[in-house]
Amino acid sequence: MKRKKDKLLLVGKDYLVSQKPFKIYWDSQQKLGWTDIDPASSMDSYYASEAYDSHKVKQKTLRDWVYKTVQQWMFRYKWRKIIQKSKRTISTHLDYGGGVGGFSTFTQKKGITTTIVENSSGALTQLKKEGHHAYGSLEEIESDEKFDLITLWHVLEHLPNPKETVKKLKDRLNAKGLLVLAVPNLNSFDANHYQEYWAGYDLPRHLWHFSNKGLQKITENVGFSLLSKHPLFFDSFYVSMLSQQHKTGKTQILKAIYIGLISNLKAIKKGNYSSSFFVFSKSDSFLI
Repeated sequence: MKRKKDKLLLVGKDYLVSQKPFKIYWDSQQKLGWTDIDPASSMDSYYASEAYDSHKVKQKTLRDWVYKTVQQWMFRYKWRKIIQKSKRTISTHLDYGGGVGGFSTFTQKKGITTTIVENSSGALTQLKKEGHHAYGSLEEIESDEKFDLITLWHVLEHLPNPKETVKKLKDRLNAKGLLVLAVPNLNSFDANHYQEYWAGYDLPRHLWHFSNKGLQKITENVGFSLLSKHPLFFDSFYVSMLSQQHKTGKTQILKAIYIGLISNLKAIKKGNYSSSFFVFSKSDSFLI
C-alpha cells in the first residue's frame, strides 16, 4: 500500500506475459522501489511463459544456448569468489528459489550436500524427477537442519516479504554460515538509460527494486554483516538486450552490447553494476 511519502518512480509494463502497466514507487527511507500490485492477487499467471529463463530446462534458441553457456561460466566465477573471499568450508548448501537446479547441480558435483527450495510446481516436479533434495517451501525442511551456505540468485526481488525471509534464513545458517544474495540494481547506468523499458524491473514479477544501500539496510537490520560484493558483469549485456527489445521491438544486439559495456565501465568507480551478488555472514559470527 502506498504511503504519502513514497513517490512515483515510473510506470512500466509486463513485457513477458500480460502487457499490463504497473507502477513502481520509491521508498526513500528504505532506499528501494516497490511494485504497486494487489497483494491478494495470484502471481502464478505472470510466470506462465516459456520465455521465463530460470524455469527453462531445454535450450530451444540461440539466445537460450548463450544464456546457458554464460550461466555455467558464471557458476564457476560465483563459487570462486564465495570461497576465496570468505575462506569458509562449505559442506551443505541450500539454494532458495533454485529454479531448475543449475547452481545446485554445480555445487553437488563438488561433493556438497545440496537442498533446493522452489515454489514453481513445474520446476519442483522436474527437480524431484532428477533426484534433487527439493521442497516447495522452507517449512517442509526439518526444523533442526542448518546449512553452511544459503544462496538466493535473483530471488529476493520476487518475494512478498524479503526482510522476513532473510530473517528466517538466518535461523537456518550454521554459526559461520554464509548468505549470498544477488539482485538487480536500479541505480545502474543501464537502468537509468532504459527507464521504464529496463528488463531488470521485470514487472510485476519483481515486487521489489533494490539499490545497493537498500539491500544492505535489510540485511543489517536482521543481523548480517557484509563480507564482500561482486559484480555480475554479463547481466548488463543480457538485460540490455532484453531492454532494447522492449524499447524498439528489435533485438539490436550491437546496441545492447554497447550499453552493457558502458554500464560496466561506469560502475567501476561507484560499484553500481547492473546486478551484483553480496556475501553476508551473521554479525555475531565474528565473535566465534
